[in-house]
Amino acid sequence: MDIPKLDNAVFVAELSELPRMLSWVRAKSSLAGFNQSARHKIEVSLEEVLVNIIKYAHSDTAGTVDLTAHWVIDDYIEFTLKDRGQPFNPAKHKASIDTDLPLEERSMGGVGITIVKEFMDEMQYKRDGIYNVLTLRKYCKT
Repeated sequence: MDIPKLDNAVFVAELSELPRMLSWVRAKSSLAGFNQSARHKIEVSLEEVLVNIIKYAHSDTAGTVDLTAHWVIDDYIEFTLKDRGQPFNPAKHKASIDTDLPLEERSMGGVGITIVKEFMDEMQYKRDGIYNVLTLRKYCKT
């Protein structure tokens, strides 16, 4: 096993910053040794979570998103997202996709968190004082 790597960046919680955030996520996933398919799953997952933070956690106040990447090459990568927005625990979210219904009859919302749970191997949430702290982990073997 390689020596763990750690990197951190703080972004303004605005949709205009999303491309920079995702570029940072892509770079860390690539350094960790993930193949293209896994990097895509990581990026889709982080995009969903980041958009939710921007649109809902900071809907009435400006804020930042603190992103930390912790990885061991060819083993796993873990992203921790920290914000001062409204409390929300996506790990307890129970939405599911009813694939039996036609698209136009399906309810809106909740699908993104279901995708994150499917694409990532672990999801942990805690409220630390005024902070939401969400950790997502993906193993190279999955």
